[in-house]
Amino acid sequence: MRAAIIYHSETGRTRAVAEATAARCGADCIRVYPRPAYTALTRFLFGPRRAVLGHHDRISPAPIDVSAYDTIVIGSPVWAGHPTPPVVSAVGSLQGCRGKEAVLFVTCCVTPGIALERMSAMAEGMGMTVRGGMAFPGRSVHDPLQLDALAALVAKKPEE
Repeated sequence: MRAAIIYHSETGRTRAVAEATAARCGADCIRVYPRPAYTALTRFLFGPRRAVLGHHDRISPAPIDVSAYDTIVIGSPVWAGHPTPPVVSAVGSLQGCRGKEAVLFVTCCVTPGIALERMSAMAEGMGMTVRGGMAFPGRSVHDPLQLDALAALVAKKPEE
């Protein structure tokens, strides 16, 4: 079973979860970058509002062809309780995802808000079946038990 982990990371926390999960289950990582990139100031001033409104960012790479994968993992930081605009764009740019299974994860300071629910709706809107999702609040991004649980969810076969 081949898996792709598609994620956006500004501070490195989401990247840490994506890379640790990929190492545990042999997945490929595809990092999406907003174009133009956010600065610390623009991320603080405009990011949360754009996230709440469900805005899209121009991203690289786009489109993202996932037809060679069985499982699509989507990871996002949480901005004001929502997935980031680059992740909204990434999900919308997926090609070959219809009929695939999705696993979701978010990184957050304290609470994930409605980020997982919103990401689930986006994935289902693209024709994927959501297998499950996890939130990594605070320092849990380095918790081996949490990371093992996410890797197990990614590696789970559909009939299990």
